[in-house]
Formats: sequence, C-alpha cells, structure tokens
Amino acid sequence: MSNSAASCPPDRGGTTTNSPATSSATDLALPTPMIAATAQYAALYDTTYMIIYSYIRRRVRDHLLAEDLTQDVYIKGWKAWLSFLAKKQEENAALRWLQRIAYHTIIDHHRRSRPTEELRDECPDSIDAFAAVQCPSRILDALSSRQKRLLHLMFEERCSLTEAASAMDISYNAAKSLRKRTIACLRAANYAE
Repeated sequence: MSNSAASCPPDRGGTTTNSPATSSATDLALPTPMIAATAQYAALYDTTYMIIYSYIRRRVRDHLLAEDLTQDVYIKGWKAWLSFLAKKQEENAALRWLQRIAYHTIIDHHRRSRPTEELRDECPDSIDAFAAVQCPSRILDALSSRQKRLLHLMFEERCSLTEAASAMDISYNAAKSLRKRTIACLRAANYAE
C-alpha cells in the first residue's frame, strides 16, 4: 500500500483520517447531545452528592449503606436523566428530583431488608382436635351452622379459604368475614369461660 490514508476507514463526514490516533474517542462513542448531557449530569453529581448523601445518611444511620444507596440514586438518576432533561424543568428541579429518587430508594431498601418470619402452622389437624384442645363442646354449640361448616372445611378437609368459600357458595370476602366473626366468637366464648 502506498498511502496510509487509504488503509483507514472514512470518518462520519466521509473523509479519511491519517491514523486512528488522530480521531477523538468522543467522536466515535457518543453523539454531541449525549456528551452535553453527560457533562451536565457530572456537574449535577458534583454539586449535589453531599446533599443526597446527607439526606440518606440521616435516614439509614450507617455510612457504608448510605454510600451504597447514594450510588443507587445516581445510577437511577443517570438512567432517567435524558427524559428529565426533555421535560424542561426549572432551575432547582434536579435536586428535588434526585431527593425524590433518594426517598424511594430508601423505602425500597427498608422493604427489602424487613425481616420476615415463617408462619408456623399452629392449627390443629381436625375440628375434633380443635374442640378437644381449644374449646369445650358448649362453645362449638354456640356457633352457627355456617361457622361450623367453615371450621369443618378449613380443619377437617384442609381447604384454603378460597376453596372453603367456593364449597359454601359464598364470595371470598364473605368467607373471610365469616372466619373473622367465627374467631371473634370463639375468643369471646373462651374468655367468658
């Protein structure tokens, strides 16, 4: 090859460059509006980082966690930055926008970190076991036939509340309400004893 320019691909304007080192990395990587948006977001980061970090730090009381959540806020903000710019907000809107993202990030963290307990199955295997352990027969006699039927379906036949409602031809909400009234009746009768 006699000319080194012939071996280089043409740039976007259609002209050839002498070597790959002469073209800037930003010309090939990002369009100009994206470069401007990146610069704006970097400036926003520089001016608001301590405000957002302090906001989060006051709410989580752990500086390492606050740093992680602050990083999450700026990542979420970056992903939505172009749509934020398109809305043409007023001057201080970016800080308020980041604070809203921080608020929701903190809430999401608390939801994820809330301890969960496994529900223990303390229900007896059958209505007879329930009656023998929990209530004398006079208490069960005080229940309506619908309440007894619900207990039978839930304890004897091991039906879920949805299945019990279907078997009794009532809505799920009606079965839920009936179960609540049955439990209240059993508690009242147990305390009266």
